[in-house]
Amino acid sequence: MKELSNPHSRAKKQARWQQFQRYKDNLRKDMIASELQNLKGRKIREATAEAMARLAGMASYPYAAVPHPFGSLSPAEVSARADKVVDRIEQLLLEN
Repeated sequence: MKELSNPHSRAKKQARWQQFQRYKDNLRKDMIASELQNLKGRKIREATAEAMARLAGMASYPYAAVPHPFGSLSPAEVSARADKVVDRIEQLLLEN
């Protein structure tokens, strides 16, 4: 006789969630790899950002790129990096 189990148990919900997270992670990796195969003059960082925008359903979403890393910078250095992209941010805000 087959034992009945609750399809709504915590363990089964967690297993479904984990499976979905693995699916999303693999999809993200595949999209990034696809973008990196054809850079079209873009930097790796730009291609990755465009893949993430596509994954979120916003393929044509405009963005401003700020060079990384930030964690090791002083507040003055962070401010200097932000100053470099402020014109692009203003342009994006005023376009739409």
